[in-house]
Amino acid sequence: MRKRATPWAVSASTPAAVWRSSVTRRSARAAHSTQYTDPAKLITINTGDYHADIYFDRLEDMPLSNIRKVFKLLLADPWSNEGAIRQMTLYLDAAVIESKEAWKQASIEYQNGWRNVFNKKSRLKEDRQKLRENNRLTAAVKRTKARHERWVKLQTCWAEAQPDANTRV
Repeated sequence: MRKRATPWAVSASTPAAVWRSSVTRRSARAAHSTQYTDPAKLITINTGDYHADIYFDRLEDMPLSNIRKVFKLLLADPWSNEGAIRQMTLYLDAAVIESKEAWKQASIEYQNGWRNVFNKKSRLKEDRQKLRENNRLTAAVKRTKARHERWVKLQTCWAEAQPDANTRV
């Protein structure tokens, strides 16, 4: 028996289905978060008939190929996007500095809080608690380092996307 195709059924491989599913799967916590509504963290891109609103906080979660496309769109019409270009440069610089400070702070907490446990398989309550704390500190350092590296990569992509001042006519 053949299934009947419905007008709203779209295969999962089509970009529209992927886009639609990513939009509808936003968690309830994220829907009520201020990061989606704060106008200070929003830039508007205008290129011809194209118009997009991009939140700075979401740049970190986007794939690099999409980020490069956003950067190209932003720089395609530098006169109408002058304010957004300035905001992007300032935000990326601030995000790199902020993430580096967070990484340094997590490293300091790791150095001050890590405790040696001689028998890692010990079932003593105090040893398990030390191991749990050590794992938490290690994960925090790794997470903040990865976040910093991501912001540095985004800043590098931004610098690569900008036209060279020497090639302008």
